[in-house]
Amino acid sequence: MVRSKLWSRAYIADELRSGSFWRDLVVELVATFMLMSVQAVLPLSWGDPNLGTAVQTGLGMGFIVATMAWSLGDFSGGHMNPAVTLAMVLGCKITAVRGENNWLKKVKVFFFTVVLLICDFESLKVHLIADKINALT
Repeated sequence: MVRSKLWSRAYIADELRSGSFWRDLVVELVATFMLMSVQAVLPLSWGDPNLGTAVQTGLGMGFIVATMAWSLGDFSGGHMNPAVTLAMVLGCKITAVRGENNWLKKVKVFFFTVVLLICDFESLKVHLIADKINALT
């Protein structure tokens, strides 16, 4: 697309009204949530020294990125990484509005994932402490 068309107010207004714009944002939200969740949990050993090795973490990340890009990439382009979104905006492949909204969704998903994992780890700690107390008695 021509650069001037991507930055025109009429084109941006039409894009904000289109269903594909909002569908792409939801798809990016789901893909980024899956990526962040898996990325946060993979390196954990969960008390087992055979889990969470560098090879397992690398393979898990490769599998989740490949799966999300393969299954959801047709809808939104599959750029779960904010750096890829920035490159797409700078290369005029997507509009600045779409890039900005993708970035905002990624930040929201990051904070949601962190809160979710913190809450889950707190309940896990409670169960681990209860198991230790039961083992002592």
